[in-house]
Amino acid sequence: MAQKRKIIIVRFAYGNLKNNTHMEYHDGVNFLIIKYGGPAALGIAVLYAIYKLLYDEEVAALDQVPGSAYTEEIVKQDAERDRLFSGFAGAIKSYLNHYDDDRREMARK
Repeated sequence: MAQKRKIIIVRFAYGNLKNNTHMEYHDGVNFLIIKYGGPAALGIAVLYAIYKLLYDEEVAALDQVPGSAYTEEIVKQDAERDRLFSGFAGAIKSYLNHYDDDRREMARK
């Protein structure tokens, strides 16, 4: 049976979250509130009503913010970087099973 890993966040710099990253964080928070039974089940109904109002306002505000002229290109280049990294990682992983001892060792290093 696989062991579950417990992740503990020691320090979280909330102020470092900007625009979309901030929204992604709150999307996750909102998702977890709903997933675990909703605000009433968690005993946070009054707080959640205020939170949801602010959450909805932020969603609406971010919908109005146009992306940078470079945003589309950055997204494309990020995808290309990820594809290249995945290719390199796969090639190195395959060399771990190479018939030549020296090449296996180089891949391990």
